[in-house]
Amino acid sequence: MAEKVSVTGAEAFARGEFFCREYLDRLYYFCLRKTGSAVEAQDLAGEIAVEILAALGRGVIPDHMDAWVWRIARNRYAGWAKRKHLRMEQEMSGEDAGLEEIPQPGLTEADFLDREQIQELRRELSLIRKEYRELLVAYYVEEKRISEIAAALSVPEGTVKTNLHRARQRLKEGMEMARTFGKLSYAPEDIEIRQVGQSSWNDEPNKYLGDDPSGKICKNILIEAYCNPVTMQHLSMELGIAAPYLEGYVEALHQCTLLKKHEARGREAVYETNFVILSRDAERRMTDKLKSIEESYCRIAEEYLETARKLQLEAGNEILGHFQDWEEQKWTLALRLADDIQWEVYRRRGLTYRTCSRERPNGGRWDVTGVQKYDGPGFMWIGHMDYGMVQMFTLERDIRWTMKGDLGRSDGDALMNIFRGECGKVSARELEKLEACRFIRKKAGSEGEYEITFGVYSREHEKEIFRFGVPVAVYEERLAPLREGLLRLADEYIVGCGEILKPEIPESLKEEYDLCMHNIPYMRWMAAEGLLKSGWLKPLEEIGDMAGVYCRV
Repeated sequence: MAEKVSVTGAEAFARGEFFCREYLDRLYYFCLRKTGSAVEAQDLAGEIAVEILAALGRGVIPDHMDAWVWRIARNRYAGWAKRKHLRMEQEMSGEDAGLEEIPQPGLTEADFLDREQIQELRRELSLIRKEYRELLVAYYVEEKRISEIAAALSVPEGTVKTNLHRARQRLKEGMEMARTFGKLSYAPEDIEIRQVGQSSWNDEPNKYLGDDPSGKICKNILIEAYCNPVTMQHLSMELGIAAPYLEGYVEALHQCTLLKKHEARGREAVYETNFVILSRDAERRMTDKLKSIEESYCRIAEEYLETARKLQLEAGNEILGHFQDWEEQKWTLALRLADDIQWEVYRRRGLTYRTCSRERPNGGRWDVTGVQKYDGPGFMWIGHMDYGMVQMFTLERDIRWTMKGDLGRSDGDALMNIFRGECGKVSARELEKLEACRFIRKKAGSEGEYEITFGVYSREHEKEIFRFGVPVAVYEERLAPLREGLLRLADEYIVGCGEILKPEIPESLKEEYDLCMHNIPYMRWMAAEGLLKSGWLKPLEEIGDMAGVYCRV
């Protein structure tokens, strides 16, 4: 949808400049894939750009820029393809017009076309009109003679020859132009999926959103159907995959609720993506917004954490780090502080978060947000996993997660028993596993006794003050002002992200706004990067494996 309003010349120019900067190169490559000709791609891209710039100049403001641009591009391309098809039909209108010698049956596909075109040939055979496909199969695959085909169809042999010629032309035409876009299914304009909640027992939605060929096809379907209800035939043409093969993917995405299906009596069903996909421009702008507060935030965070540590030790109440050194503790404390600040701003702003995601088929409770892959400057990715009492930040290094990804809630219970000194309640097999993952180690000078290797803090201290066992009056005087400074910076960032996201979310998915806001670039990513730059955090390679792992008792 697009709205026409009165705009100044400067505003129209700014919108046109944005379009040229963000879309012209992509439009050209879209047209090149479609036409297979650099000259025709330039002409077609020029037509599309003129139409878009003219609309922006008239004051048209699209609700969703990406969907609007590509809808115009696809419509213009459809007109171009139709004109080219009509020209070919006119050239082929006579029975004998341009009739070339029909190759003899018995030739292989490799003889008919170059070997690298065999895959395209098979795909095109599934897409061209049924009567042409059956004619080509009868002649080249079943090796029937012209006279046999003519007798079976009750038509003159000349008609069979003419139709064979036309069928071959259609086949080559398709392979030279529109269907080349089918390569997109193996090199998609990829999206990153941010998921919350519990996957279904059969690993939905992850099984459809991976980086393997099937996952890329599914992502293509979801990208094409985003803000753009499409039929199976449309998807087949755009992805270059025969409808019978595509139906399985589409139905699976519909069954697991990633696609919505709209059916109308007497009309082909259409499909539409059922979650928000944010543009790479939105991701870039949110990342820039987060980077803009990085230096100020990290300076205050460092002062806060050092002051809190000093006050904690003065109070004789070191509630964190019994089993870690201070450099390991820093990672846990800095990341938790960033999370707490971010969630507190969400709470103040009334942004509700579905801790229990929507119920999905096959026992799942999950929600997803998609983001177009953004290749510009970003932050180190840091996730978070919760196993009851034991929680951990998933930091960027493989050695930590070689085995830890298999940790379950029963393992969390075992770790708590070990923390309480009740190793006898834990099986030898469990002890071996946890020791191999370096969650526990043997106590020095003891026989068969183990201790945990990560930080522990008390829930009791969280009830009154933020994270540390410091007297309330001291906390209010020394730490609360610093924390308010962090909250002001976080609020500036989160409000800015809201302004970026609102125009990105289509009307049909407006209820996803809060979910999208909880999937913006996390402040913990910025905190880790900034505190590494300042030297307050040591690189992960220089500290122990348990940095970022902690539990509450």
